[in-house]
Amino acid sequence: MTLTGDDAEREAQLLRRISEWPRYPWLPVGRGRPESRELGLVFADDIESPERNSQAADCIRVFGATPETGTALMNPNDGAIDGSSLDIVAEYDSVEEMIGDGWQGD
Repeated sequence: MTLTGDDAEREAQLLRRISEWPRYPWLPVGRGRPESRELGLVFADDIESPERNSQAADCIRVFGATPETGTALMNPNDGAIDGSSLDIVAEYDSVEEMIGDGWQGD
């Protein structure tokens, strides 16, 4: 289900609050119906690039989720997720464009 109007605006505000992401610097996202849900990850630097040591791109990337990323997200004491080893499944110029394509925080 793609969000529109006020719902899309609220989702964009939530996505931009990277300090509140439960598994910072990664945010699990999903799109599609429950029976055919596509899962991915968004990297915080792509939403709000830090002044130094940024690994951000010139766009917002949705990385493909894997069993390994799922395990890392569920175990807060586990190591970090290596984004360089993940496939990029989509790229967007803005949070609004990403939401318009059906992605939402999971």
